[in-house]
Amino acid sequence: MNITAGFKISQSRCIVLIINFITLFGLWGEFLKNSNSLESMSLRYLGFFPENWVHSILLTLYILSFIGLLLILVFPKRLFALPVTLLTLLNLLASGWSETFISFTVAPLDQALRYGPALLLLFYLNSKREEYFLRNGLLLFLALTFFGHGIECWMMKAEFQDFLWEFFEGKLGLGLADSSIKAMLYAIGLMDLGLGVLALNADVTLKWKRLVFLQMFIWGTVTSLERVLYYGSEGLYLLIERGAHMVIPFYLFVSTRDKSFFDSKEYQQKSKAIEAIY
Repeated sequence: MNITAGFKISQSRCIVLIINFITLFGLWGEFLKNSNSLESMSLRYLGFFPENWVHSILLTLYILSFIGLLLILVFPKRLFALPVTLLTLLNLLASGWSETFISFTVAPLDQALRYGPALLLLFYLNSKREEYFLRNGLLLFLALTFFGHGIECWMMKAEFQDFLWEFFEGKLGLGLADSSIKAMLYAIGLMDLGLGVLALNADVTLKWKRLVFLQMFIWGTVTSLERVLYYGSEGLYLLIERGAHMVIPFYLFVSTRDKSFFDSKEYQQKSKAIEAIY
């Protein structure tokens, strides 16, 4: 299934650009709603600029990011991806700094789908094997995100506990003991880690890997929609920011009907050998 038929850009580049646009729009909404956004926190932490410059600098970065992504559609130059890469990395830094040290170490995993697609444009756009790097890069950052979420579940992240309380008590009217919430988070964490491992494991055939991507898509959609259920209308931009959690696994699920999708002869040979057993 070629979703970019009729366009002059590759399928994977189109998906990476869409994901960057979605993430940028979500971050932009958060920035407009809250002047003390994650990115502004990062600039304040770094201390490179006077306090009264922060808002103007970020506004300029957002404008340049939107313009840069649009220019890439016509002029695929890596330099145009620099503004959006800076924004997503600032968001990553503040996501860790705003919480505990342990959360800071997990943030590069948990936030991988925010900064990852921007890094792919910055380093691999117009490279000799662009399609290969973009496809496998999306797979890597998707798996890293599931690793991060799995670890956070095992850390009993307070926000995740609140999500479960709100859903079961607030929406379903079911009272749960603390031990039940912890058991559910351990189980969810195990599932997230398992999906990440299976997605990266070259010994898993494409037939089963497509089921992994489907489960990732379903779970990514559920957890993204939970932000709206929990935060109400204020969670809308959080949902948009997590568009990649839905778009990437669905894209991989649909596209891997082509067995040469990951462009690796070794991978294809392993898959055929294992499929022959069954």
